[in-house]
Amino acid sequence: MSNFEFKLTPELLKIQFFDDIQFFYEATRVYLNHVDANLEKIKTSYDHSQFDRYSKEVHYLKGSIGVFGSNEAFRLVQTVYQYCLNNNELKIKELHEAMYASVLQLNQQLRILQSKNV
Repeated sequence: MSNFEFKLTPELLKIQFFDDIQFFYEATRVYLNHVDANLEKIKTSYDHSQFDRYSKEVHYLKGSIGVFGSNEAFRLVQTVYQYCLNNNELKIKELHEAMYASVLQLNQQLRILQSKNV
């Protein structure tokens, strides 16, 4: 698993969340409420080689995760989605595990940040 740290930088807060920390926390809450179901659909469709459904779910994830900026998880999701568009199952299989792990890592870091806003 790759190791990266999500950083809520002043630039990210300003550009993506209009300098509004509460907006960040609300966006994080909404994302975290939906991402586990999305990841389960990604895993199931991948495990059953349902690449049309997989592509749809990765596209949904790309849109959801993009709000948190251009981090490693987003870049991997974006790359896998490009391979989906090109029907490149071999490349999808090469990157699926890394993509999935990086999203889980991002989610964990977002949950930690979210827990500080109690």
